[in-house]
Amino acid sequence: MLTIYGFPFLTFNVLKVMLTAEYSGVIYRYEKLNPAKKEHKSPENLSRSLIGLVPTIETEEGHLGESGAICRYLAKRYQPALYGESLIDQGKVDQWVDVFAQEFGRHITTFFYQEVVRSKMMGQPVDAPAIEAAQKRLSWQLPIIDEGLRNHGHLVGQQLTIADLVAFAYLSISESTSFGFSNFEHINRFYGDIKGGEAFQKVQSQFEQ
Repeated sequence: MLTIYGFPFLTFNVLKVMLTAEYSGVIYRYEKLNPAKKEHKSPENLSRSLIGLVPTIETEEGHLGESGAICRYLAKRYQPALYGESLIDQGKVDQWVDVFAQEFGRHITTFFYQEVVRSKMMGQPVDAPAIEAAQKRLSWQLPIIDEGLRNHGHLVGQQLTIADLVAFAYLSISESTSFGFSNFEHINRFYGDIKGGEAFQKVQSQFEQ
């Protein structure tokens, strides 16, 4: 059985992986590691992750870390259509996943780090210039995402892929920070469709108190 390791609270990187597992149709269990006890830095998790981060997974084939790599693996193994129907579509999926990791997502997660990690968890003041710089970058990047969703409601082709699930996970940061996308029609529709779906509801139910 597939085991996914993460924290007792849902993070955007774990969300990417759990959504991919749900849409892949694979049976899995979620193992919660206690960050206060640094269980993610334990020898066991370090054997699954190069640098002791979550999520990580364990399968009968072996272990793997890094959310993007895990999503690709799950799609290829259990539901290849999630990775694109053709080689060019797979390349486009990689393109979106990579640009979210390197650009769009990096600036969206600035809000999470500043307003959740620094402010709420560490009790430190928010770095307002960092938020301002991230917002400035996103002011021209969000329209690119919105345009990408215009024709078919998905980032690649006419059906859902891991590119959409990765995008949704980053956009979910809007639920806990001042980051938002209410002015973007296609992003709003896309986000609402996945949020209202059975897969997300199943993931979310595993973190309800």
